[in-house]
Amino acid sequence: MENVGRNRVVPKFVGLFSVYNGDLPTPLFQSLWSILKGQTESLDLSVGVIEGELSDQLERVVAHFADVQWVRIPKVASALNFGLPECLNKGLEVIGPNNIVLKIDTDDIYDRNRVAVTKRHFLEDDDLVLFGGQVLEWDEEFLRPIGLRRVPLEHDKVYQYGKRRNPFNGPSVAFRSGPIMGLGGFKHVGANEDYVLWSAVLQAGNKSKNIAEVLVHMRGGSTLVHRRSNQRTRKGELEALKAIRAVGYYTRPEYYAHVVFKQVVRRMPHFLNNGIYRILLRSNGSNTVVPEVVLAAKAAFISFQSDENHGS
Repeated sequence: MENVGRNRVVPKFVGLFSVYNGDLPTPLFQSLWSILKGQTESLDLSVGVIEGELSDQLERVVAHFADVQWVRIPKVASALNFGLPECLNKGLEVIGPNNIVLKIDTDDIYDRNRVAVTKRHFLEDDDLVLFGGQVLEWDEEFLRPIGLRRVPLEHDKVYQYGKRRNPFNGPSVAFRSGPIMGLGGFKHVGANEDYVLWSAVLQAGNKSKNIAEVLVHMRGGSTLVHRRSNQRTRKGELEALKAIRAVGYYTRPEYYAHVVFKQVVRRMPHFLNNGIYRILLRSNGSNTVVPEVVLAAKAAFISFQSDENHGS
């Protein structure tokens, strides 16, 4: 699509996500509904990569979202049984190098303005490569807010913050597909594949920014903390840290500091991990009202279930 006024091609805005048999039907439906049906402005295209065989329940959810361009691949064989990077890269091949990709995590619910806000920022700045916003974390049923994960806004602060922690909230991120594909896409590590890629993007000198608005309502809680504290995640994080060091983003002392800190924290009792996660790393969000898009996504799933029951 040609923009005559600026004599350039306007990119398509494309959602990218993956589905595998470990996903749960309720979060998957609510997440996809919020980004595909609950937005003030629509995506131009959505690509969903299905890894391996799915349960009948998941297949029914997939079938409901017929507008998605579904791509099926065999279950990824990897040392840590983690196929997400390969799935995302397969999706990037379908999307191509001249578009804007909105990364979608299929546990979370998206603010109704996420697509509109993302479009505006990329169309206003041809140099912008990596973009994100703030995330409000909730309990697993989206009844009680846990806290707000704040990330820095300006590029220089993003770059420096990334030396200590992931400078982007993954479910909020959008990026230009060309530069990301030029860097090889998502690395085949066992965890934190997004942090590895953002580090490579920043180290290569690409422009980035976050905005102050909340773009995602994230499904969190103790289950999320537990998931990040198992042996597979610890090994995957070590792979990720090595990959970040390899692109030159971490100095040697920064790399070893991360290795020691992550391995110690991941071996702590879960109640201490929860304390660090909720008190030290998050600001309070206890006074927040459940947003309309969350209520609408829940209602849409109830309607979907009702239709399924009447059709069976």
